[in-house]
Amino acid sequence: MNDRLLEKCYEFMMAQRMCRESFGIWAHHQLDPVCACILISSKSNYDEDKLRYCMNLVRSSNSIFSSFRGNAEPVLATYLAADDHPDEKMRAAIDAYRILREYFPASSFLALAAMFMTEMTDPMEYRRAAEDTKYIYDRITDNHFFLTGKEDTLFSFLIAHSCEDYGAALNEMEELYRQMKGEFLFSRNSLQSLCHALVLCSGDTDDKVRRFHKLNKRMENEGLEMGKGYEMISLGILANLGVDHDQVMADIVEADAFLSEQKEYGFFGFWEKKRLMHVIMILTSFYLTSGPELIAAVVVSVLIEIQQQQAAAASAAAA
Repeated sequence: MNDRLLEKCYEFMMAQRMCRESFGIWAHHQLDPVCACILISSKSNYDEDKLRYCMNLVRSSNSIFSSFRGNAEPVLATYLAADDHPDEKMRAAIDAYRILREYFPASSFLALAAMFMTEMTDPMEYRRAAEDTKYIYDRITDNHFFLTGKEDTLFSFLIAHSCEDYGAALNEMEELYRQMKGEFLFSRNSLQSLCHALVLCSGDTDDKVRRFHKLNKRMENEGLEMGKGYEMISLGILANLGVDHDQVMADIVEADAFLSEQKEYGFFGFWEKKRLMHVIMILTSFYLTSGPELIAAVVVSVLIEIQQQQAAAASAAAA
């Protein structure tokens, strides 16, 4: 294995274990890897003490009923820990959230959008960013009313931040959806989110679809199948980072072999599809030199999946 990639894999595992120790049993177990992905993608120093401090900072700065609490709490704490000035960042995120709440209902995704806003937007531009986010969200809702939900507020912010021509971005989303809807017959929600993520990637629309299909097919041929859920968001991003797919596949196989030997991926650990998702997280962080919005899209995909699992469990319990 490439020495730099091996180092990144080790860093991911150390960060994942650090998150487990810092957040404890109250955090959803699937959040440890996504928080690890945030940490290994950051340029800041972090440790267990800083993670615990930031978790307490989120709790002490927000009431129990706040959207900053709940499932997103460890993720938000991790973003604070990945910053050199977590206290200032927390205050800025609360300010950004207050402005966003004038345009959107409360949700953990909106709290996360506020956190990203502190990284990507000047404080004097928070209101303009919120208005642009609302514009994108409303157009997405117009096109796909029954598919659009609270998670799309975050994608709308990322698109508003990353794309200069909103009309072109919205048209591209629709073209991506049109080209791929035949293969996502029973998972149109995940397809819409995949299209949002692909808009954030550079390149021609047709090429994005082609690269996504090519990498997905190559993985299937290797027996590394991902399914058709929200994990497709990460795969779509990985396929469109501009890295040769021969190199990507070689790195996937080696990183997957590394993770399969770790205790977290044993009989009682993460199963194969989750392991592949974590491999893609590692490689996305490994290949990316900029573009926090793409890491953000990966984070959102995991949060949506957790939300769906909890909703399904609650529905089953009520039946």
